[in-house]
Amino acid sequence: MIKQELQGGVEGGAVDGRDDVLPRTMGVVAATALVIGHVIGSGIFSTPAIVWSLVGSPGMSLSMWLIGGVITICGAVCFVELGTLLPNSGGEQAYLAYIYRRPYVLASYLFFWSLIIFMRPASAAANAVVAGKHLLYALFGPPSQPRDGAEWTQHEWLQRAIGLICIACISFMTAVSTRWTLGIQTVFTIAKMLVLLLIATAGVLVMAGGIRLEHPPDNWREPFAGTSAEVSDYASAMFKISWAYSGWNNIHYALGELKHPQRNLPLAAFGGMAIVIGLYLLANFAYMAVVPASLAFHSGEVLAASFCSILFGEHVGQRMIAPIIGLSALGSTIASVFAASRVLRVAAQDGYLPGSSVLARLHPGLGTPVPAVVFNMCLAFVMLLAPPPGKAFSFLVDFIGYPSGFFLALTVAGMLRLRHTEPGTSRPFRAWTPVAYFYITIAVFVCVFPWVPPKTPPAPGTIPHYLAPLLGVASVLTGLPMWYVMLVHRGSARLAWHHLKARLLRTPQVVARVPAA
Repeated sequence: MIKQELQGGVEGGAVDGRDDVLPRTMGVVAATALVIGHVIGSGIFSTPAIVWSLVGSPGMSLSMWLIGGVITICGAVCFVELGTLLPNSGGEQAYLAYIYRRPYVLASYLFFWSLIIFMRPASAAANAVVAGKHLLYALFGPPSQPRDGAEWTQHEWLQRAIGLICIACISFMTAVSTRWTLGIQTVFTIAKMLVLLLIATAGVLVMAGGIRLEHPPDNWREPFAGTSAEVSDYASAMFKISWAYSGWNNIHYALGELKHPQRNLPLAAFGGMAIVIGLYLLANFAYMAVVPASLAFHSGEVLAASFCSILFGEHVGQRMIAPIIGLSALGSTIASVFAASRVLRVAAQDGYLPGSSVLARLHPGLGTPVPAVVFNMCLAFVMLLAPPPGKAFSFLVDFIGYPSGFFLALTVAGMLRLRHTEPGTSRPFRAWTPVAYFYITIAVFVCVFPWVPPKTPPAPGTIPHYLAPLLGVASVLTGLPMWYVMLVHRGSARLAWHHLKARLLRTPQVVARVPAA
C-alpha cells in the first residue's frame, strides 16, 4: 500500500493502490454486525472492576464509561468523514499515507510498525492473561487474598504460563487451518455475545425488582463517595475503557467491500456503536447492582464471573460462566493472532521488514503464512513474559493504549489538515469541527497525564506509573531506524549508514537516494 503511494501518490481515492480490489458486497446490516463484533470482546468482562477501583466510586465509574462512549462516537464521526472521502480499505494506515506524505510517508510506516510489532502481539498477550485468569477461577474458585508478595507473584506467573500455552495452541491452529480458525473464532464470538446479553438482562431484572438478592450491596447509597482526585487514575481508567471500546475503526479496513459507503458507513458506525454503548452501560449497571465494591475490587478481571456466582450460584458462575468468558478471551486472542499474521505478511510483501522474503511466504501444503504466524507468536510470547511482576493485564492495556491513542488522534488531526490542503474536495459527510478538537484534546490528556506521579506512594513491588507510557513512546520511536533503512534506502543498511554519516559529518560526498520500486 505505501509502496504505491511512494510511486505516484493516491489517485482517485485508491489509497491501497492494489490491483486485486475486492468487490463491494457488504450491506449496512453486515457492516453494523462487523462493528459490534469487533468491539465487543473480553474488555467488558475484564476492565469494569479495574476502572471502578481506579476512579473510586460507582457513579464516577459509570460516568467514565459514558464519556468513553461519547469519545468513541466522536472518533467514529471523524473517521466517517475520512472514510466517505477516501472510500477504500486500509484504515489509519491508508489515511495517514494519504495525508502525511512527507517525509516519505513516515507517519504511516510508524503506525504500521507499531501495529504489527507491538500492538497486535500485546493485544493477544493481554487477552491470553484474561483467559488464564478465568481458567484458574473455573478450576480453583475466586482468588484468595495472598498472604505475601511471593504467593501473588506465583499466581500471576501461573496465569501467564496458561496464556503462553493458549497463544502457542492458537498459533498452531492458525498455521494449520484457516477454516478451523475462523470457525472456532465465530463460536467464541457468539458465546461472548450471549454472556454479555445475559449479564445486561439480569442487571435490568435486578434493578427492576424482578430478581431479589439475599444480600444486596449498597453501592448506590452514595454513588460518588470515595471518588479519586488523582488525574493519573482517570488517564489509566480511560486506557482501560478505550481498550473495551477498541475495534470501532476496524470497519475502515474493509471499506473497499462496503456497498454505497457514503450512505452505509455512517449508519453502520453510529448504529453499531450506539448498541455497544448501551450494552456496556447496562453491563456496568448490572455489576454494580449485584457485586459489593470490596469483592469487585478484589475480583479484578474476573468480575463478570463473580457477578454470575452471586446471581446464579457458585456452580453456574464458577463452572459455567467463567470458562465461557475465558473462551471469549481466547476468541479475541484468535482474532488478534489471525489478523496480525495476515497484516504482517502484507507488510513483508511490500518490503517493510527485515527478512521480508521469508515472512511473506505461504506454506506450500497448508496455504497459510506459517513464517508470519511463528514470528507473531514469538512477539506475543515476549509481550506476555516481559512485563515485570505486577498486574500484567493492566500494564499491557496501558502500553497498547499509548501508541493507539496517538495514531488515532494524528488521523483525526489529519482530517482537519485535509480541509485546509484540499478545501475544494467534495465531502459526502462532514464532521462537526468541535467534535474533532474535543477528540484530540482528550487524546492529549490521556497521553500526558500518565506521566504525572500519584500523590499516594505506590505499594512496594508495583509497576512504576511511568513505565507503560515510556515503553509506548519507545515502541513508536523504534520504527524510525527501520523506516530509514527499509523505505528510504529500500532495505540497504549499508547505504543508509553511509547516507546518515555523510549528513552528520557534512561531508561533500553525494549519496544517491534509491528510487522507490
